[in-house]
Formats: sequence, C-alpha cells, structure tokens
Amino acid sequence: MPPRRRKALQPGLFDPSPADPKRPSRGSSSGSGELESEIQSRIRKVLEANGFTVLRINGGAAKIRGSYVRFYILYGLNRSDGFPDLLAMKGDGEFAYTALIEVKRKGEEPSPEQIDVHTFLRGRGIPVYVMDDYSQAQQLANSYRERQRARAAQLPHEPQQP
Repeated sequence: MPPRRRKALQPGLFDPSPADPKRPSRGSSSGSGELESEIQSRIRKVLEANGFTVLRINGGAAKIRGSYVRFYILYGLNRSDGFPDLLAMKGDGEFAYTALIEVKRKGEEPSPEQIDVHTFLRGRGIPVYVMDDYSQAQQLANSYRERQRARAAQLPHEPQQP
C-alpha cells in the first residue's frame, strides 16, 4: 500500500498569507528578537511548573470558503476579537484561582480592542495580565502561593484529638 499523502491547506484558509502586510513574518525584527509564540511557550512552562493548568485561547476568525467563522463571541461586549491568549487555572479543591494572560513582545502594547476586552473583564473581577517575559509568570505564581498561604492562615483549624 503506498504511503498516504497529506492534503495541503489552501493558502490563507487557516493561517495568514505570508504576504499579508498586517502580520509580521516569523523572522520579523519588530520589538525584541523573540517571537510572541516563544514568549507564550515560556510563560506556559513556568506556570505549569508551578502547578497551573494553562489553556491557550484561539481568538478571532478564519475565512472558510469566502465566509468568516468566529471562534467565540464575548457576550456583554458582543465581539470576537481582543480576548487574552492564555487562561491559567489553579485550585486546591476549595479555592480556585483563574487569570487571563495577554502575551506581547517586548515593547508592544495591547490593541484598542484588547484594552476594551481587558477593561470589560477586569470590571467583572476577572484578573487580566499583560506579560512580555516569563519572569512575570513566576511573579504571578508567587503571588498565588502567598494568597493561598494567607487564606490557609485565616481558616479555622479543627482541634487535634489527644
């Protein structure tokens, strides 16, 4: 039996055309030399090493057969762009902590759409962080650990039986 050949994706179907002037190429030199995907990977690894479960969120839309298909809609803002890149979660069975993380290259700022979404989420008590370095993820993990210790110190303890 001959080996199965993979069907190539049509250009622009799921990934942007390399000639798209709105998107920097993988070798782009804007900002620092590190790609956003590399920064995101380092942040994810730091959080996972500290016991967090991390979910990457694909936002926006894809053009399929001439129509755009949205991946999500943020109800309340009725939009499907600007949502943070990562969802970090950690819990101990009684207390759960969730944070949304927007990853940027050094020197880059969130877009106006992202700022709108961040403001909307923060207004509902959901922590949103903008990170451009994995050391910020370690600071988040340390902050969670301190909150967990403070919370444990406030809980009533059962008296020990003799």
